[in-house]
Amino acid sequence: MDVNPDVKNVLFTGYIAAARSGDYERAKRIMKIFAALEPNSEKYYIHISGVCSEQGEFAEAIRLLERSEILNPNDRSLYMVLARCYEAVGKTDLAKEIIRKELEKNQNSFIFHQILLSISIKDNDVESSVEITKKLLENPEVDEKKFIENANILISLLGISLAIEKFNILSVKSADWKVKNTLETYKSFLTAGVNSPEIIKVCSIRDMEKEGLCHLLPLSQHRRLLHSHDAYVGVSSQSVMVKNRLCRDLCYHIESDASSDIVNLPNTRFGTGKEANVIEVDEAIFVGGGKNYYHWMMDYLPGLGILERDGILRKVPVIFSAELTPFQTQSLEHIGFDFSRYLDPGQDKVFRCSQLWATTRIPGRRTFMGVPDWWQSVVDPETLSWLRNAFLGKPGGGGGQGKRKLYLSRGGASIRRLLNDADVVELMMAAGYEIVHPETLSVVEQVSLFADASHVVGVHGAAFTNIAFMASGAKVLEIVGEFKPPEFYRKISGILGLSHDFIEARIEKIHKKAFFLDPRFGDISVDIPQLKNKLADFDDSFRQ
Repeated sequence: MDVNPDVKNVLFTGYIAAARSGDYERAKRIMKIFAALEPNSEKYYIHISGVCSEQGEFAEAIRLLERSEILNPNDRSLYMVLARCYEAVGKTDLAKEIIRKELEKNQNSFIFHQILLSISIKDNDVESSVEITKKLLENPEVDEKKFIENANILISLLGISLAIEKFNILSVKSADWKVKNTLETYKSFLTAGVNSPEIIKVCSIRDMEKEGLCHLLPLSQHRRLLHSHDAYVGVSSQSVMVKNRLCRDLCYHIESDASSDIVNLPNTRFGTGKEANVIEVDEAIFVGGGKNYYHWMMDYLPGLGILERDGILRKVPVIFSAELTPFQTQSLEHIGFDFSRYLDPGQDKVFRCSQLWATTRIPGRRTFMGVPDWWQSVVDPETLSWLRNAFLGKPGGGGGQGKRKLYLSRGGASIRRLLNDADVVELMMAAGYEIVHPETLSVVEQVSLFADASHVVGVHGAAFTNIAFMASGAKVLEIVGEFKPPEFYRKISGILGLSHDFIEARIEKIHKKAFFLDPRFGDISVDIPQLKNKLADFDDSFRQ
């Protein structure tokens, strides 16, 4: 269809203005007009998919891009965006297939190596990530900004000493003259810092123990008691520093760099050098906390509870996170914790403890890029036994007497929402299931509800922590995104004798706007006919 060029110019100007101002819905409407006027032109579908990507609507973007691919299979920019979108929703095999084909055409493609690096980091593949990062640093297309970004990734992957070795053999090919200067600055700064008494070195508990900075004492079958002298505790980052060693094994939710509160101390090379208001403490127990229900109930609270149970350090003050949530307070009240021992940091963020105690799991959690991999949560029988004793008064399975059937809705969640939740709710209610919003219930109410449940269905989320209180023989169905769902809830079921099954749902939208988009936080939609088939095997109520 012939369209007046002036009209097209006005429309395109409106599209640019809408996209730049963040009015993505208007931008999409304008591009859809173009697509209707010229249905055989792939560029408009690429524009619409780009706007969808900005909104995190990667599944919709993929559908548009796959149509564009039919219209023009030779458009390199199309495949670049398509690979990004496949990666974002966890379809890494499809993304890698596109990358492989494009790298066959151009071995030095910076953007496709960058996408490949993002996938390797999501896969926790250190060896591949290091090799790709080195290629990016030597890529002719790299500019100063991208060089710094990738140099920092290399340091996070390898640590300072090994990163220096890689920097020393780099062959810079960039046309940006500033890159060579930046490399020399890195080499000079890091080499000077390696032997500096001020440099902070991220390490494990085992590393600290080897250097005599802490001692691990036996506590129970699955936990050890750490003891250290003259230790700093960063409350908001939940990390511990002894001398110039920053220990990450004790924390579960923490920034990926070394710029959190604890390294803003004036005697450290990193950070602002801002004078920190350090609270001096003779002796303390570091528990930490975070604000995630699962990690609190499975990692932090039981560590304190086992100390309390065994009468160890019962009068020593305790450091939690900066501000206790209602569910943390409720659970502490339930186990009889004496809140006069709570060291409330107020506006301050750093404690300096002459003696510090902390409980830690064994074996230690695997780390990646200097950060504990909290998707790989440890689940052990001792923790479950303690939880059941503390909240139910019994460690065993309970005989399978539960009768209630629960559907856990994430209708009020900000991430990992089920986009067709209303359809699923209708299906569950017809089979006699209660629709539960766990975030509205107290800890004790949640425990009681799950202890009396025979069947639980829901989208993967922290509320599944409560299956730890179900009776053996009960049944669990977890709706998960397609990309590498964590399996710690199934581990709980395995220990307690629960029947645990999964159904995969399509990842539609990602909310986290970061370079390494994580599909595990994405909104999903489940195929209703497929769900009906799964539920028919799960519960006879769905066959009636």
